[in-house]
Amino acid sequence: MGGEYSNSIECYMSLRLLHFNPKHKSGVIIVMKTSNIVKSFIALGHDSRLAIYNLLMEKGEKGMPAGEIGKILNIPGATLSFHLSSLADAKLIASNRQGRAVYYYVRYKRIKKLVKYLSTYCDNDSVDNPKVEG
Repeated sequence: MGGEYSNSIECYMSLRLLHFNPKHKSGVIIVMKTSNIVKSFIALGHDSRLAIYNLLMEKGEKGMPAGEIGKILNIPGATLSFHLSSLADAKLIASNRQGRAVYYYVRYKRIKKLVKYLSTYCDNDSVDNPKVEG
């Protein structure tokens, strides 16, 4: 693939190509597999999961018990469990047991890596002038 990208998948394609050589012209090295990026976007690509994630972001590092998440967002237990599992599988959230309650919280390091990866590889220069080596 050479030249400029002109379709709506330009950023995806540059990510896919640059994944094999993650050293960007700025010298920043972001270690994040394409499959992990895809999992993150799939997990956040559902209204309920995005609402759960946003709520947990608001709660900060202390997190929130699953039951409270379900009550606030009006999500039934089994459905909530499925969505929490999807977010956890994507490593966007984690949990810990405190007594009888399971608290969920955002894995800030993971989302920071994702944002940094995207901002590094999807800036105007890298999309318009992708540099792929190897």
